[in-house]
Amino acid sequence: MEESLKQSLKLTATSIFLINFTIWIIINFVNNMTLLSTYINNSVFIVIRLVVIVGLISTEFLDFTVNLKLLFGYVFILLSLYIGYRNNYTILFDTALLIVTSRHVKFSSILKCFFISSVSMAMFTILLAKIGFIDNRVYYQLGRIRASLGFGYATFLPQLFFFCSLVYIQLRKKMLTFIEVLVIVILDIYLYRISDTRNPFVLTLVLVVLTMLINRSSRFEQLFIKISPLFTPIFLVTALFSYYFSKNYGNNGFSIIVNNLLSGRLGLGQNAILQYGIHPLGQKIDLFGGAAIRYGNISYLNDYNYIDSSYLQSLILYGTIFSMFVLVLLTFVMIILVEKKQVYLVLSMLLIAIHSMIDPQLIMLWYSPFLLLIGYLFSSETNTNLVT
Repeated sequence: MEESLKQSLKLTATSIFLINFTIWIIINFVNNMTLLSTYINNSVFIVIRLVVIVGLISTEFLDFTVNLKLLFGYVFILLSLYIGYRNNYTILFDTALLIVTSRHVKFSSILKCFFISSVSMAMFTILLAKIGFIDNRVYYQLGRIRASLGFGYATFLPQLFFFCSLVYIQLRKKMLTFIEVLVIVILDIYLYRISDTRNPFVLTLVLVVLTMLINRSSRFEQLFIKISPLFTPIFLVTALFSYYFSKNYGNNGFSIIVNNLLSGRLGLGQNAILQYGIHPLGQKIDLFGGAAIRYGNISYLNDYNYIDSSYLQSLILYGTIFSMFVLVLLTFVMIILVEKKQVYLVLSMLLIAIHSMIDPQLIMLWYSPFLLLIGYLFSSETNTNLVT
């Protein structure tokens, strides 16, 4: 009887989490990614967000077992709350809360909720742009013509497509058909042609090629499994590379070539390090990038200060303590994934680590749900929910 009650409470907690997670994704999708947010009063987002937070906290009372891992998770939440409040980025608290409260939910269920809500909202946004309800803004930058299709900036949809491709392939795995692969490639090429966004375009193609090799060749799959232990420190290594190459930009001709290939990202990273410095608990900085330019908020030449690298952005905005916290936790996640031979998740996290060197979406859950893998580290169970 007691076991049955515990199971019932756990199922209820799972349902509440998935409902609130889906709502959170949708409101942040609208607010942070699309031009739909210009039609909605900000107080609406705040009220819905507070309701979601209460809902997530309620799951802790339904499925609560005190243990050292969970206490460590609560420390993570409190740290994120303090840094987010201190640096005027309170969404950091939501992110940590979602990570910890996701620990008992099967990752496949999280991926399905994310995929359905994100794809539905993306199609809805594109439709509204096509019929003229919201702007389909076109950006002209140094000879590049880039369309946004109703999103806040031209890069937003291609970046989302990269993460949705990761999610879709993780759900389909060996069931992935040639037709599905062809659709992914065609959409990837189309988004590249209209947005001229290189990084997600290239990484999506790499994802498709490696997935096909894993699916079609057992020898390649076994080779990937054999070398996968080498990938366990990938987040620490790529973060170190991002910092090193930005810090030392301009010391040689090679770094200048790389900077040009990356649209000036190394130079911008170096400017941020020199101008703002790096602090244990981060600092409040207003970042202005291409999207802000098109809203008429800044002068392109004088005030553009966006930090594209996820690692550098976290280090400068949220500080060394939070950044190292996340990187170490991601490293433990990689160790578990490798031990459990989760080939597709290892591949996804490998590409996300590389992507994070160049782009800022690592801890933006409205782009990617993969950060929620950290939640399983706080569970007293044996991480069976990792196996999807």
